[in-house]
Amino acid sequence: MWLPNRLQLLVILLLMSPGSASADFPLSVYDQFKDSQPFQHYMVGVGRGIFWATVATTVRGGPRLFCLPDHLALDAGLVHSLLDQEIRKPLGRPSYSPDTPLELILTNAFVSRFPCPKSQ
Repeated sequence: MWLPNRLQLLVILLLMSPGSASADFPLSVYDQFKDSQPFQHYMVGVGRGIFWATVATTVRGGPRLFCLPDHLALDAGLVHSLLDQEIRKPLGRPSYSPDTPLELILTNAFVSRFPCPKSQ
């Protein structure tokens, strides 16, 4: 018999809930789910989405949100390290409230930890 893990159960409940659905994960659930493989894959996908959003913005003539150094690979280790660092010690802002979406925290991590040179 197949039984869902906590993350799968949370996703199922979110999909079944009436009204407006939200796929954001608040900071309050981070410690509970951070070691879950589906959650880790989800956050890597968010990180790649943030990367491609800044690429698309730049291609359209807009400013880059951040500048990832050439020697860094956008992999699971980098994404999870950035998220952990930003949660533990946010750069340039006070700590996050428990209801802050992890997706926003990760975006802030990319922007604050990989600023673009002033000429870009």
